Amino acid sequence: MIEVPVAIDITRGLTPNLLTDGGLRRSVNVYPKKDQLVSVLGVDVVWNAATNVGYSERHLGDADLWPWPQLVRLGKFLYVCYPTSISIVRPYGIELLLDNIPSRGYPWGATIVGEFPVFVNNYMVVHPSFVGPLATRVKDIPYDGLMVQSGSFPNCRDVCEFNGQFIVAAPWMYAKLHHDHVAWSAPGQVDFTLDTESSAGYKFVQGCGSILRVLATDKGFNAYGTHGVASFKAVGFPASYSHEQIGLVGLHNQRAAVAGKDFQMFVGTDHRLYLVTETIKLLDYQYIFKEAVGDIVLHYDEEEGLVYASF
Repeated sequence: MIEVPVAIDITRGLTPNLLTDGGLRRSVNVYPKKDQLVSVLGVDVVWNAATNVGYSERHLGDADLWPWPQLVRLGKFLYVCYPTSISIVRPYGIELLLDNIPSRGYPWGATIVGEFPVFVNNYMVVHPSFVGPLATRVKDIPYDGLMVQSGSFPNCRDVCEFNGQFIVAAPWMYAKLHHDHVAWSAPGQVDFTLDTESSAGYKFVQGCGSILRVLATDKGFNAYGTHGVASFKAVGFPASYSHEQIGLVGLHNQRAAVAGKDFQMFVGTDHRLYLVTETIKLLDYQYIFKEAVGDIVLHYDEEEGLVYASF
């Protein structure tokens, strides 16, 4: 225990930088709320169950799990993802849905349109309507039984949804990787065909490097790249998109960005935290994030209105 000669205003949370007076420099398993510190228990039950689905023994080893498992909530379902398997959290435990998925170890990007979930990992696309020969479908359950495909939906680094359109980052299209592009489907369809009658499209994102993440906004979506951030806004319907670069700092890694209801946050390549609305605001916390030696993972707790950072 460390005693300090001055009172610390815990309601301010962690101080943004070490030059700011007051505020907390560290908090372990607690967060400030009004006039008290609230204990954070985390997701121990999910973690313990997830690490017993067999992946750790087969592929990673017990001592080298980070940043897996990846927890993804889509609609009413919570999925537990590893590079080559996807499971679902049931009231009675973790249920394996799909195993032996071809993978290069990239994080999963995921979204849902209606009750139609889609997972992407820059090598495979997983959704309920097609099963491929290289994966083992463990469960065939409507909407939460997942299968692998490699057809009209392009392989990509990440995916989100805006007004019934799938938005993808760094798509493989026409036998080529467009690492610095985004693409969007025709509304309400898994159709990225580019022709004169289609409302699907794709666009080069100048100045942002390789696109790692796409997150929907109320007017379109933001694209996070290795060198900057671009804002895309829908123009008409079916939507095409105009865009502008709004940030000159790249995304630290694919899972270092998160979206809330009316905001987004990301950790940049400079190890600083940024708030994204119509513009980008520096929040800092570099003294914390510079300690990260691997991936940084941001997670938004919608019920509590909290953003968690793990590394």
